[in-house]
Amino acid sequence: MKRARTRSLGQQQRPSALLQAYFPNCHWTLYDYIVQVIPKRFEVHNLTLHLSDLNERQSVFLTEIIVAEPTDCTQKATGITVQKSSRSGRSIGEIVNRVLEGSVKDKNAQKSLNDCSILTYGYRSININRRASHAANYAAGHLFGVENYFPNTLVNSVKTADWEFLLDLIGDAAVAHILQNTFVFQYLSNNTYCQLSGSPLTELQTTRSITFAKRPRLRSQRRDSIETETMRLTCEREKAGSPEPPAVRTHISLASLKGTEVIFDRSRTLYARPLYEKSSRYCDIAKIWLGLPRDHILNRYQPVSFTENCLYDSEATETSVILDFDANEVQFKGSNLQVSDALPTSPIANVTTHSTIIVPSQSPLDFAAQHIIKYIFPQQFRLQPSIQQAATPTNRSKSFTRATSGLSRTANTFLQDSQGDAHREQEIMHIRSTKIPPRLRIAVSMVASMIKLHHKCQYAALLNHHCPQKANTSRDGMSPTLADCSSYYEVSCYIRSCLKRTVPDAFWGSTANREVIFKSVDLFVRLRRFESISLHTILQGFKTSDCSWLVPPPKPGGKAVLPSPCELAKRKELIEEFVFWVFDSLVIPLIRTCFYVTDSGPHRNRIFYYRQDVWALISEPYMKDLTTNALEKIDPKQVNRSHLGYSYVRLLPKDEGVRPIINLRRRQRPPGVNDYDMGPTSINGILTNALQILGYEKSMQPEKAGASVLGLNEIYSHIKRWKDAHYRASERLYFAKVDIAACFDSIDQDKLCNIIQDILREDEYLVQKYGVIHPSAGKIKKSYVKSALNGDEFPQFTTVAASVAQTLRNAVLVDQVLYRYEDKGTILELLSQHINENIIKTSCSNFLDSFFYGDMEKRKLAPISERPDSVLLRYIDDFLFISKDKTVVESFVRAMYKGFPEYNCTINPKKTLVNFDMTIGDQAIPCTKETDFPWCGLLINASTLGVRGDYARYDTAFVSDGLTIDRVRNPGDAFKHKLMQMLKAKFHPIYIDTTLSTKRTVCTNIYENYHLCAMRFHVYLKEFKSAQPFSDRFLFEAIMSLLSFGYVLLRSRTSSFSGRASGCQCEIGSHELSW
Repeated sequence: MKRARTRSLGQQQRPSALLQAYFPNCHWTLYDYIVQVIPKRFEVHNLTLHLSDLNERQSVFLTEIIVAEPTDCTQKATGITVQKSSRSGRSIGEIVNRVLEGSVKDKNAQKSLNDCSILTYGYRSININRRASHAANYAAGHLFGVENYFPNTLVNSVKTADWEFLLDLIGDAAVAHILQNTFVFQYLSNNTYCQLSGSPLTELQTTRSITFAKRPRLRSQRRDSIETETMRLTCEREKAGSPEPPAVRTHISLASLKGTEVIFDRSRTLYARPLYEKSSRYCDIAKIWLGLPRDHILNRYQPVSFTENCLYDSEATETSVILDFDANEVQFKGSNLQVSDALPTSPIANVTTHSTIIVPSQSPLDFAAQHIIKYIFPQQFRLQPSIQQAATPTNRSKSFTRATSGLSRTANTFLQDSQGDAHREQEIMHIRSTKIPPRLRIAVSMVASMIKLHHKCQYAALLNHHCPQKANTSRDGMSPTLADCSSYYEVSCYIRSCLKRTVPDAFWGSTANREVIFKSVDLFVRLRRFESISLHTILQGFKTSDCSWLVPPPKPGGKAVLPSPCELAKRKELIEEFVFWVFDSLVIPLIRTCFYVTDSGPHRNRIFYYRQDVWALISEPYMKDLTTNALEKIDPKQVNRSHLGYSYVRLLPKDEGVRPIINLRRRQRPPGVNDYDMGPTSINGILTNALQILGYEKSMQPEKAGASVLGLNEIYSHIKRWKDAHYRASERLYFAKVDIAACFDSIDQDKLCNIIQDILREDEYLVQKYGVIHPSAGKIKKSYVKSALNGDEFPQFTTVAASVAQTLRNAVLVDQVLYRYEDKGTILELLSQHINENIIKTSCSNFLDSFFYGDMEKRKLAPISERPDSVLLRYIDDFLFISKDKTVVESFVRAMYKGFPEYNCTINPKKTLVNFDMTIGDQAIPCTKETDFPWCGLLINASTLGVRGDYARYDTAFVSDGLTIDRVRNPGDAFKHKLMQMLKAKFHPIYIDTTLSTKRTVCTNIYENYHLCAMRFHVYLKEFKSAQPFSDRFLFEAIMSLLSFGYVLLRSRTSSFSGRASGCQCEIGSHELSW
């Protein structure tokens, strides 16, 4: 008994850290809950419980079930009336049914399904007219007023004999309370749990970090808290004096945010399409627009002369303007300003043709400045704060949709009811009479100067000066390379030069402040693909005391006093709003309109800037060739009829030329919808169930995939199994690798469809979806997984979870009770369309590729590949053949060189390699005399079959190109986490198994892994050397934690599911690893 209890309690200690993040100090084992909590809530007769008095099954049940309560539930528990809980003679099934009836009633009252217990998923209330027929069922102990319209196997999990034992122990009321008001988790294995009741954990928010200890608050953090509180009081006081307009959203103070929560993502600048304009009204030649976009807020007010398109009402008391929508422009009387491209061609927003808009009786320049200042400082006018939107994760993923970006999505959306400016304009319409706050009156004149400076700025000339076109950039005979792009220094100089000529110096307050912002601009330009920068990082070193325009005008007769904390917080808020607008509405739009920003194939995360006109010249011939040879133009109606829709193509630059990339993960845009209101799913999302079914069939029929290996786990198991069965140390091995030329382009679509039709054996399949929660880098990571099963099967979710838990650690599995039946005919039709009728035919999944070439191996290579003295591996289209017999390897190479016309299979001779001398006719096959044979990033020893990592690609690549620096929040913790993640990939069992490789090879793998990690360590520190250096003590602790973490990885990899299945062993001790 004691042994069972000790094992269970020990196993639940680590996942309690995960549950602690959701339920701080409010989760117990079922045994502890019965002993500590139940007596405070219920009066149970003769409740005496000792594990020593129970059998092993009962003690394991009480110690492997975790009961958790929400924090508010625990707080409400004080002072409640103790209820009686006794055994009434009802079975556990009847108790569960009564709980379901009450929970479904509560479920109907809930606003969101996510607030309901997962036990109620698949249950709903019955119509009143049908309840009479269910009275007999109620009398028999069945559900009354509730029906089960879809199976929920979790209900069966709480109707077992173990729960019947619990019912006998604590009574009806206590069991009903546990099922209805608490969260219940069942232990599986590897510190992994399955949720049985309560709201789905995937929809709850955590309350704290789960990995890193909370550090004591520093003085600067306490000061920020003071500023936050004083600013909140200021905002409440100001709000009390000026009521909010009815159409304006609720004011959210910036004080509720931290600077680290306001993020500028690199992704907002990537892959922007050029903006075109007509060079002349009578010319058809299109030019690329350079500078801020045409519909930018600063471009709406343009210096022009008076024309007849604007009519004036002389009877108005103030200067009024009658807008002519047909002219599609607005001009102000007696002024040199115009609002262009600002009005739609149809009356909307309660503005009709020839409507009168009253313009205040000041100069049009001042009116324009007062209008634009509402975009820059929206919080000061009780508008929705744009910084709040930027800090929201959902809006952060929808790049370039900020409410104050000053950019319209189309040409005529000045007052359109859509995202961005349209909402801001509607908000401004309700506050038109609001006066400018006194502290912003100086800023209005500065904004007016900004308008003038903007129209004087020669953006195109500055671009030609700082980012000149390269010498080899010409329309004819152009050979595009990565050298055609502009350098980071050139792009940074251009952006800073534009800001210097556009933003008045008075906004910065001092040259030092301006240099702080310019330094951040340079950092933003140099960010890698997945990096971001926060507003907090941008403002490091910025002194608000230098900005005189932040100081409010003095009161008459008032004395000069030191600014209070509340005043300092208000100044900080204004600076944050202005700097946010500069980056959001000036820096990012300038980059998008002037440069095509992209990554590249050989340089991974490194970013390249091409001038938009240069990129147009580069991409034009390739797009023509792509649309002529690889793509076929179709009728737009065919796209609407297609189940899969269409995908997007972009060109990825290489050292020489470009490569077309098709993004099947991008959500589709329905007709008439802009880029920011995308469709519900992508092509990959539509094909998810089909691919899960293919994966199920691959696991059930592995012979159909032939020698296909998808990932290191399968490569390791195949090599290890063949070595243990057929290899002796004294035998010589012969290697050959071949690569199929144009693999995806050469696949015979009709033949592939026939192969898939034979592979799908079941008439119906069941696709199940469940959630997985596990810790990662001190945060909670949530993901959703789908798995396919035979349509005749409907397994208990706890059974599925127990199987999945073998491959997980420290996780919680949550059943979504989402099951979908897929008909074989429907799946075949969808896959056929994906293969034959997809607009982009060059994208086949790994499963389709595996089955296609698996059929080819079975029919054409079986006499060679099925020999016991040989082993064939294939990763996508890369074949590796190992044999003890040299003649067998030669036969394989000759067969592959000959090709298989029936499958359109030909190899690329340049990528063929053997480890012995061989010729075919007069052609010598490329040969390597090295002991280690390279294949798919691995070096396989030809004498021992030991495996090492292939680091040859780092000979011509920069280590920094593969990094992603986290500068946003907790950079020290992120630094440690990045280092640990760097070690994980090369600590796979294939590298550390001393039964597969020699001990010397394993030690070499560990050394090379730490060597690469040290190089990345150096690059990472170099990035932070000037901005945020780490202390020597911190670095020493990071290095020591890496050593201890490496040893933990060695032990965990050998004890993992794949390691145990393959008999992985590692004889490296901790002292050897540290040495």
